[in-house]
Amino acid sequence: MVKITKMSHKISYSEKISYRDTVLRDFLVYLYCMKAKILKNSHNLIDSSELTNYILAKGGSMNHLKLQKVLYYVEAWHLVFFNKSIVEDEFQAWVHGPVSKKLWNEVKNLSVLYSELEVSKPEKIIKDVEEKLNQDQIDLINDVIKKYGKQSGYNLECLTHNELPWIEAREGLSPNAPSNNIISKKTMKKYYSELLHRYTKK
Repeated sequence: MVKITKMSHKISYSEKISYRDTVLRDFLVYLYCMKAKILKNSHNLIDSSELTNYILAKGGSMNHLKLQKVLYYVEAWHLVFFNKSIVEDEFQAWVHGPVSKKLWNEVKNLSVLYSELEVSKPEKIIKDVEEKLNQDQIDLINDVIKKYGKQSGYNLECLTHNELPWIEAREGLSPNAPSNNIISKKTMKKYYSELLHRYTKK
């Protein structure tokens, strides 16, 4: 069960990192070295509620903004490596970045944007979820949690704002315009596949 713990402060603009020069590059090189080929073996779908609980169980407490982004990146990289989704959720191009409306509906009464969320009985959550996925999927999820989980929700928001899937879905909208436009999973797979190739072939 997800519950709210404490409030975390919003990161100021001056604290924004140059993501492409650090985490993204390092993460892609890491993936390339650890997984020499795109994985096309069997995979399993999982309910996003279970997956977000797993993210919190493995990655520790995080705010709603950050949780949405980590879930988005798990789905993005799963599309790249398995050529299929791991969750059925569609991601909408909201002002603060990609959002699963299903996850938003589940935590909206527990959390404001920057309040921390955590789960009880994390060991049981981890065991239950890992029984439903294959080892390659588990490894990929944990890779994403490890690499993206080091960043604040605000930094991950800034990252998505500079990536094609979110930009494409918000074409023609002003920066603060509300939007329920769906981010194309086809674009996600193509964009992050190209990033993997571009950064690991340098």
